[in-house]
Amino acid sequence: PTGVGKTELARALAEFLFDDERAMIRLDMSEYMEKHSVARMIGAPPGYVGFEEGGQLTEA
Repeated sequence: PTGVGKTELARALAEFLFDDERAMIRLDMSEYMEKHSVARMIGAPPGYVGFEEGGQLTEA
């Protein structure tokens, strides 16, 4: 649900753990509704197009 403080909690954790509230990666989870779209986050498996590029988390 919106407005419950999820992003603010992530910022507070980043500030506490890394002394920088910007030390976090923000992902729009609505982009990951399909089973195969997780490759966008972690990268394509070996043998697939884009394997060398990595994903949003692996290249952050």
